[in-house]
Amino acid sequence: MYIRLFIVTIINLIISRIVLKALGFEDFGLYSVVGSMVVLFGFLSGALRQATARYLSVELGKEDNEGLNQVFSMAINCHLILAGILWVIIEGIGIWYIQCKMQVDPSRLWAVHCVFQFSLLTFITNIIQAPFDANIVAHEQMRFYATVSIVEALLKLGVACALLVTPFDRLISYAALIWVSALIVCACYVLYNRIKLPHCQYLKTWNGGLVKQFASYSGWSLFVNAADTGVMQLRAIFFQTFLGAVANAALGIANQVFNATCLIFGNFSTAFHPQIVKSYAAGDKDYFMKLIFTTSKIAFFLFLLPAVPLLLNLPFVLKIWLGDYPPLTAEYITAMFIFAFFDTFQAPLWHAVYATGKIRTHQIMMGTIKLLVIPLMWWVLSRGDNGQMAILIWAIGNMTCAVVRTIYCHYLIDLDLGLYVRRVIVPMIVVSVIAVPLPLWMAMKMESGWGLLIGSTALSVGLIIAAGLFVGLTKNERQIILSYTKK
Repeated sequence: MYIRLFIVTIINLIISRIVLKALGFEDFGLYSVVGSMVVLFGFLSGALRQATARYLSVELGKEDNEGLNQVFSMAINCHLILAGILWVIIEGIGIWYIQCKMQVDPSRLWAVHCVFQFSLLTFITNIIQAPFDANIVAHEQMRFYATVSIVEALLKLGVACALLVTPFDRLISYAALIWVSALIVCACYVLYNRIKLPHCQYLKTWNGGLVKQFASYSGWSLFVNAADTGVMQLRAIFFQTFLGAVANAALGIANQVFNATCLIFGNFSTAFHPQIVKSYAAGDKDYFMKLIFTTSKIAFFLFLLPAVPLLLNLPFVLKIWLGDYPPLTAEYITAMFIFAFFDTFQAPLWHAVYATGKIRTHQIMMGTIKLLVIPLMWWVLSRGDNGQMAILIWAIGNMTCAVVRTIYCHYLIDLDLGLYVRRVIVPMIVVSVIAVPLPLWMAMKMESGWGLLIGSTALSVGLIIAAGLFVGLTKNERQIILSYTKK
């Protein structure tokens, strides 16, 4: 997974530079906002995918192959039905918005319509792929998962390079080729499930009871997913409306940096999620709690590794990567990293909540807090504030969610708050205090350039690894990690 992470991150950075150069600020911003209109409905498929992953992991934890086949088959049925419904809904809403509300040069209106249609096809393809993806992760087939991720990144790199030589409209060509790459990746997931997981195959069946379970679980997941997706995509629409396409292009670049960095703890989250669900389903509470404490700390340390040197050298890195880049890109990225700070160590807790299946109260609290961010972002942008303030409001909302979630887990999973603070929060603070000040002092004393980038990266990475390993982790956790380095 980490070989995959390194390769995919490098490829994504190259892709961003090529695509921005090929499309230009205006078309890059248009692609971002049109894609936002489609992905705005991603919370629906995301909720169903979460339900699929949870119930597949539960059946694997119970070692029930018959139940596993039933869950997998009904997950495919439900995703196909959802894909058809969303196609009809998004088609109508998207065309109306483009024609009546979107601010776009009339000469680019046809291109925007084409991009919308191809983006919608890509979205539908990803929905169909979701149950196969969830099944592979539930079976912890991480080598294949990583390999296909690399293939997907290489396909997108090929798409980006094709833009430089295509004789056709580059914006339309980009959207069309991205759909083709999504089809290829979807085919890989389907074939792997069919060939390598023969004990878990699609059956022509219908189980109303499972539909009700999916609906109940997905319904509450839907609320938080809707809030998350609404904030992310409406933010792009707000930026386009109040700040224009150039600011939206800066937001798009910031999102790519943010997503690339989040892949680090996202990889880790993908790996530990099945274990948390399976340990809860098996009733192994001790292992369940150890997983929460240990993975919370490791996820945070993994986040610090790229975050500290990147933030200290952000303008220089952006210049190397993109050449010219839109104004305020660095400021947007910095604000997004504040948001990510809380997500890193909170991921094990929300996976623990999902493992219990009792998610109603948690989802109501989280969704309500997240939805309050939307009018606040609109308000600050409508009064003339810059985009960084809107992103900071988003980060403050996430901090509030982290506090509320931690307290709620005390009642839901009997989380010992005192032990959680001592075993997770305090080590995180101590490691940060040890690892950050010296690289920060170096950045204040040296001029921006290769010397600072190399020096601050080496210093911060060394301090984070040493402090994380010998201060942040317990003796048993350290022994387990060190044992892997000898293999």
